[in-house]
Amino acid sequence: MLLALAAWLLPFLSFVLLLFFGKKLPGTGDWLSAIFTGLAFVASIPVVLAVFGTAGAGDGALLRFEFEWFRIGETIINGSLVLDDLSVLMLVLVTFISLLVHVYSMAYMKDDPRYHRYWPYLSLFVFAMLGLVLSGNLLITYMCWELVGVASYLMIGFWFERPRAALASMKSFIVNRIGDIGFLVALMSLFSLAGTFDIVELNRQVGAALPANDIRIYLAAVGLALAAFAKSAQFPLHTWLPDAMEGPTSVSSLIHAATMVAAGVFLLARLFPLFPGVILDVIAITGIFTAFLAATVAIVQYDIKKVLAYSTISQLGFMMLGIGTGYYEGALFHLVTHAFFKCLLFLGAGAVIHHIHEVKHHHKLEIGEQDMRIMGGLRKEMPVTFWVYTFAAAALAGLPFFSGFLSKEMILLGAFGWAGDKGGLWILVPFAAVLTSLLTAWYIGRQWTLVFMGQFRTPAFEHIREASLMMKVPMIILGALTVFIWFSLNPFSTSNIPLVSALSGGAEGVHYTTSVGAPALVSWGLLLLAVAGLPAVLYAAYRKFSVGPETVSSGGTGFTRFLANGWYLDTIYNTIFVRPVLLLGNIAQMLDEKLVDGFLHLLERLTRGLSKFVAWFDKYIVDGLVNALGTRVRSAGDFFRGFQTGRVQQYMALSVFGLIILYLIKILLEK
Repeated sequence: MLLALAAWLLPFLSFVLLLFFGKKLPGTGDWLSAIFTGLAFVASIPVVLAVFGTAGAGDGALLRFEFEWFRIGETIINGSLVLDDLSVLMLVLVTFISLLVHVYSMAYMKDDPRYHRYWPYLSLFVFAMLGLVLSGNLLITYMCWELVGVASYLMIGFWFERPRAALASMKSFIVNRIGDIGFLVALMSLFSLAGTFDIVELNRQVGAALPANDIRIYLAAVGLALAAFAKSAQFPLHTWLPDAMEGPTSVSSLIHAATMVAAGVFLLARLFPLFPGVILDVIAITGIFTAFLAATVAIVQYDIKKVLAYSTISQLGFMMLGIGTGYYEGALFHLVTHAFFKCLLFLGAGAVIHHIHEVKHHHKLEIGEQDMRIMGGLRKEMPVTFWVYTFAAAALAGLPFFSGFLSKEMILLGAFGWAGDKGGLWILVPFAAVLTSLLTAWYIGRQWTLVFMGQFRTPAFEHIREASLMMKVPMIILGALTVFIWFSLNPFSTSNIPLVSALSGGAEGVHYTTSVGAPALVSWGLLLLAVAGLPAVLYAAYRKFSVGPETVSSGGTGFTRFLANGWYLDTIYNTIFVRPVLLLGNIAQMLDEKLVDGFLHLLERLTRGLSKFVAWFDKYIVDGLVNALGTRVRSAGDFFRGFQTGRVQQYMALSVFGLIILYLIKILLEK
C-alpha cells in the first residue's frame, strides 16, 4: 500500500515542484517529471506482482487504506484507497504509458516556447488518473474524475493562441460537464440508498438490491452510464474527441491510450454490479452503434490524427459492447491491448508530423502537416517508424499473432453468446460488430498506405529523416507489446489468458457472471475472417491508395461528405443546441443592453441632471443668499470701521457734530 501511495503521490509532487520552480530548473524540469513518473512506474511493479491475480477473489487478499475523512452530524465519510486486480492493473498501465509518453515528449516538445508549462500539466494529469483508479471511495473518484477533466482542458488547449485549439478545449470541457451531471446524480442516488460512498459496500448492498427495482438504482445506473459515455466519447457525447486533436500529439497519445477516455470504461467495470440488465442492454447497443458510426467516419478522413481519433471512439465502442453484454473482462482486456497499439499509433503519427513540420519550414512549403494526401512513400526514409506503425495497425485491424486479435475476438464471442441467450433481433448486434471490424481494417489499411506506401507525393519529403532515439525507443517498446505472446501462448485462442482469468474473479470480491456460450463455429468463423478477410481488405486499401498522388483526391459523393462531416452531428447539435443557446444569449444581451442598461442609463442621466440642478441651486441660491448677506454685513462693518480711527480729537468733533444734529432734529420735530 505504501508503494501504491508513493506511485500516486509522486506525480503530484512533480506537479507542485514544476509549478513553482519549473522555469528555474535545468531543462525547465522535463527530467524531473520523467524521473518521478518513472519512479511511480517502478513502485507499481511490486504492487502488481503482489496483488494481481489474488485480490478480489474472496481470499482476503484485498488491500485497503482507510481513514476518517469528515463528519456531517452522525454520518462519517471515510476516504479509502483499494488495491485489487482492477486497480493495480490500471496503476501499472497508466504509469507505464505515461513514462513512455514523457520520454517521447522530451524530444517531440523540445522546441516549444511554452515547454516549461507542458510538464506540470502532464504530471497533474497522471496524478488525477492514478487517484481515479486507486480510489475506494466514489466521492474521491468523482473529485479525481473532475481533475482529469481540468487537466485534459489544459493540455488540449495547450496551444491556446490557435483559435481551433481554444475552442476544442472548451468543447471537451463543456461536453464532459454533461456527463458529470449524471455522475453527480448517481452519487446522490447511491448515497441515499446505501448511506455510504464506499465502492465495495455499494457493489454489495446496491448490487444485492437490484431485484427491488428501486427508482434510485436506475437513476444511479443511468447517471453513471451518462458519465462514462461523455468521458469515453460514446454517442451522442463523442463529438469532442476528434476536435481534441488540436493539442500536441503526445498529449493525444496519453489521452487516447490508458487515461482519460479509458476512465469511462474503468468506471463501468468498477461498478458493474450496480447496473440492471436493461441499462446494460442500452450500453451494449450504444457501444456498437458508436463503434460503427466512428468507423464509417474514419474511412473518409484525410487528417492522420482524426483517423486515429475516430478509431479510438470506435474501439471504445467495442469495450462498451463488452461491458453491456456482461463480459467486462473482455472489455478490460481490450482496454489494455488498445492502450499499447493506440499509444503507438499516435506516437508514430507524431513522429511523421514532427518531421514533416521540419521539412515544411526548411523548404517553406504551404502544406498541411497532418494531411495524408501530401504524404506517401515515407517507409523509405522512416523505416523504424514504418515497421512499428505496421505492427500497431495490424493489432488494431485484428490480425492473428497480434494482441488486438485476441481481445477483439473475446468481445465478439461474448456478444454472440449474449445475443444467442436473448434471441430474436439481438443477433444483429454481434454481426454489426463484425462489420465494424472489417471497417476498422479498411480505414487503418487506407491510412497505412496513404502515409507509408507508394511514392513521394511531396518531393521535399525525400529529405525527411527518421525519428530521434528518444522518440524511437518508446515506439519500439510499444511495438513489441502489440504481439500476442505477452498475453497468450496460443495466438488463435482466447481461453486461458492469464490477464482475463485474473479479472474474471471479479473486483472487490464480487463474482461477475457472463453469458458466453457461443459455439466453436463462431470462433472458427471469426478466425477465418481475420486470417482471410482482413488481409484482403488491407490489400484492397493498398491497391487503391498506394499507386501515386493521382489516386488521392478530396472530392466525393454526397454520401462521402456525409461521412466526412461525422454524419453532420456537429451541425445538428449546432442547430438544435448551440445556435438556440447563442440566440438566447444574444437576446438576453440585447435586453440587458437596451432595457436593463437603458433604464439604468436613463436613471443615471436623470440623477446626474438632478444633481447638477441641486448643485446650481446650492451654489447660486443658497450660497448666493448667504454670500450676499455676508457681503452686506462686511460692507457695513467696513463703513463703521472707518469711524474707528483711534484719534480723540476726531471722536470729540464727531460727538459735538452728532449733538448738533440731534438738537436740530428736536427743533424740527417741535415745529
